[in-house]
Amino acid sequence: MKAKFIKRFFAYFIDILILGIILLLTSKYVLNNDNVKNLNIELDILNENYLNGDVSVSNYINHYAEISYDLDKHSIIYTIVNIIFVVIYFIIMPYLLKGQTLGMKLFKIKVVKEEGKLTLNDLFVRNLIINGLGYMIICLLLIYLLPALPYFIIMMALGLVQLVLIIICAIGIIKNNNNLILQDKLTNTLVINS
Repeated sequence: MKAKFIKRFFAYFIDILILGIILLLTSKYVLNNDNVKNLNIELDILNENYLNGDVSVSNYINHYAEISYDLDKHSIIYTIVNIIFVVIYFIIMPYLLKGQTLGMKLFKIKVVKEEGKLTLNDLFVRNLIINGLGYMIICLLLIYLLPALPYFIIMMALGLVQLVLIIICAIGIIKNNNNLILQDKLTNTLVINS
């Protein structure tokens, strides 16, 4: 029997909470450098100057793009760590635990393949969409290929696409009688009661 939306939602909430705590603890060690702190201070000053009307819109956008770009460059290791934890928690763990994360175990649901066996590739594709894995990988690929402003524009557009995909998935699961959402349809998987 297919899992209801509410069970999927709370299982995912628990999973994101667990992963968030792990990443928060990790970030204290990975992002603890003066460059990141100084860039965040510079960003705060830029925002304050913009709100006070001391900076034009075009100067604000250009400077904001440069600071964001530098922050992303200084956060590469954190992005890599983030990707590693997402892969471990949402791909490897469900693969080894027969389609379940810790949140799914708690709510007694699991991901299964409609026909055949659940593969690492199925789990990878599912996570490209819902957990922002695709966004993070593209960020890593583009950070050294593009200058600040084009990188910033592309990442903003991709962030918006990621947000729209999450909204589509949420609406899809609520409106869809069989509780299938985008990643389920792309990978021919189901989330069922275990």
